Amino acid sequence: MNNYPMLQSDHIFSYSQISSFAQCPHSFLLKYILKFEDVENAYAQFGTLAHSILEEWASGRLNAEDMHKEWTERHDKEVTAEYAPFPKNFRQSSYKKGLEYFQKFSGFGDEKAIVSTEQEYYTTIGGCQFRGIIDLVLRDKNTERLAIIDHKSKSLASFNKDTSIIRQLYCYSKLIKDAYNEYPSELFFNLFKEGGVLIEEPFSMEKYMETINWVETNIVNISMETEWEPRYQPMFCDYICGVRGKCEKALSML
Repeated sequence: MNNYPMLQSDHIFSYSQISSFAQCPHSFLLKYILKFEDVENAYAQFGTLAHSILEEWASGRLNAEDMHKEWTERHDKEVTAEYAPFPKNFRQSSYKKGLEYFQKFSGFGDEKAIVSTEQEYYTTIGGCQFRGIIDLVLRDKNTERLAIIDHKSKSLASFNKDTSIIRQLYCYSKLIKDAYNEYPSELFFNLFKEGGVLIEEPFSMEKYMETINWVETNIVNISMETEWEPRYQPMFCDYICGVRGKCEKALSML
């Protein structure tokens, strides 16, 4: 057994943390227990910039017709890290896709009223605190039903390979239920690099309960973990992981 610090009893979990542990326990250890600072990556910077511009629009600080100008002015200043060297010209193509999205952006429908944008919510799952920042919460003006939208920089092909990602929105559904005493009726992923393709998931109580069970199981597994073994994955470890510069175990596997 390794002599690592224990997870604090008052630790606040999130979907990204649970996913991080499932992908690589060692990454979770370094980031959330040993608390090493994140190393920037271009993919995250790209997504953060797009989220910021969408939040400025949703909060009324930026007009839709000016979003593409904001993207152009800020892109090179804020997306400063290097992408992987493949595919070729990925930086340029990603910039262009973002620009095209914001040039055509017109909102998410006049029938939807904005309830919150980039707001932090808290709940309890498995007896532990759980938090999430929801990109956009909307309420239908006709039906009064809630919907949540999460902005994603993934390609459609990449998104379709990861069917488990819907769990993120079901985790958020628990946050919404606690905050507004109702479940969202619609769950959306906004793929802004795909021109704003909206992937819709009507709320399913069965999938919701499966997700809550998944979170509870992983919280128990994290709390009991002692080895924190790395799981080397070339793309993730070399270009994406926020603690890649500190992961001696993973580096030794190269």
